[in-house]
Amino acid sequence: MPKERNISDGKIKIPVTTTLMPAYYKDFHCIMGACQDNCCDCGWKILFKKKDYLRLRRLEAPADFKEKLDKTVRRLPPQERETPDGTFYARLQADAAGRCPLHDADGKCSLQKMCGEDVLPFVCRSYPRKPKIYTAAALETALAPSCEGVLQLLWELRDGVDFIEEELPLSERRIVFADPSSLAQWFAPIRAMCVDILQNRALSMRQRMLLLGVALQAVRDMDWEGPDIKGWVDRFTPLTQGDAAKVVLAALPGNRPLYLSQHTMTAAKMIGAPWVGQLMGAIGMEITMNPSDMAAGEAKASVNYDAERYFTFEKTFQAEFGDMEYFFENLMVAVVMYITFPSLANKEELWGSYVGLCNLYGFYRFAAVAGCGESPTKARLFHILVNASRLLLHSNKRLAKLRDEFFDRRSSTLAHMAILIGD
Repeated sequence: MPKERNISDGKIKIPVTTTLMPAYYKDFHCIMGACQDNCCDCGWKILFKKKDYLRLRRLEAPADFKEKLDKTVRRLPPQERETPDGTFYARLQADAAGRCPLHDADGKCSLQKMCGEDVLPFVCRSYPRKPKIYTAAALETALAPSCEGVLQLLWELRDGVDFIEEELPLSERRIVFADPSSLAQWFAPIRAMCVDILQNRALSMRQRMLLLGVALQAVRDMDWEGPDIKGWVDRFTPLTQGDAAKVVLAALPGNRPLYLSQHTMTAAKMIGAPWVGQLMGAIGMEITMNPSDMAAGEAKASVNYDAERYFTFEKTFQAEFGDMEYFFENLMVAVVMYITFPSLANKEELWGSYVGLCNLYGFYRFAAVAGCGESPTKARLFHILVNASRLLLHSNKRLAKLRDEFFDRRSSTLAHMAILIGD
């Protein structure tokens, strides 16, 4: 239950005195040249703060290396700088293929090797670590599953993800303010329940995702002016262990053709990415535009694919990897921590965050099978999941657009989510 709180200026004040992280956070290290989708070569926009840029200009380094830096790190025009103090002051100029010119063949950064980690721009020093965020639960941090090194850690955690919670030094303790009309003050017990549900191995991952929806639907439908969070916790805690929830979930069947249709449409919306093209080719996906729609200025399209080929790949995937439930469990727990799930600002955002999570989970499962094709390997699996995460988790705009389409089509119900997450 929530920590001590009081109301000031119409806001609930919640003292944050601890830090929370997944236990594997401290085990992360960059795998450098062993990474098949190195973040140094993926075309991200790398910006330097003014102080970091000026530090580079003052570096003591060989003349040829300083000349390379001069060509690689360019000051932004004044109109492109985020704030007058130069929060964004310079940009790393990638080559034509989107690769960082400072990235050596051994997978290491020549700037770091020459001058140390402290001179790197913030994103290079921090990724895949999410910037720390104060929630009503704790000062939290997480790792993005868009990094192959993170996926390797999740792969190795066959007993699941544990967490570390530690007391914060006085200098890092803060007050978090929550709107009384929201349930943000109850974030800690609600999110803890979500994780407990995802980690209930007496149920399949599909059943866990559905039980999560049943639980959050109960939160959504309660009286938010006087929410009975303790009663909700008491009701759902028994369902986080054992298989009693199977009875509740039996009335939520899936629909494999609609599952495939939904996720092929999602893939079609990201067709510009090379890995998506490979995925589409594997199952014979073709996108056709209706000429009459095009003439009317409408961007409607139909997607055709070989469903039987996908189902064959599904059997091959299962034969190669066996029971993958533990890995997808770990992956979704990592996502829940990374996106600070669930949103509790209002009832609409709460359910929207669940719909978005279901879409992400379903697409992960679909893309993993289609992307691995007839020759599944761990390397292929990681390649697909890394790139899917980079396109989805790192684009709030794309995630929101995909989520909102379910509401626009009136297909955001729990029954529709049962289809979306697959069998």
